[in-house]
Amino acid sequence: MRNKYTREEYEKIRQLIECAIAVKNKPEAKKYTDQLDYITFDVGGYSRGVLSEVKAATITASGSVRDKNRLVETAYWYLSKFEMQCVEYK
Repeated sequence: MRNKYTREEYEKIRQLIECAIAVKNKPEAKKYTDQLDYITFDVGGYSRGVLSEVKAATITASGSVRDKNRLVETAYWYLSKFEMQCVEYK
């Protein structure tokens, strides 16, 4: 089992998060956030946990929500944390 994601997997995750945040309602965002679970199954440990934080923040920020700017910033902060700590650059 790997401990980090590849750059390509990170780009796909980032794209799904941006799509989920951009949609107008949570059910529509769900089709993007659900795909995060299927990016890769062979990564575990800390990296999988941080991806769960990214997913939770994205779900909270998706759709039509109050204080959307702050919630989007939080989601991108978790994404930045994920990139710095859980993505391999080779």
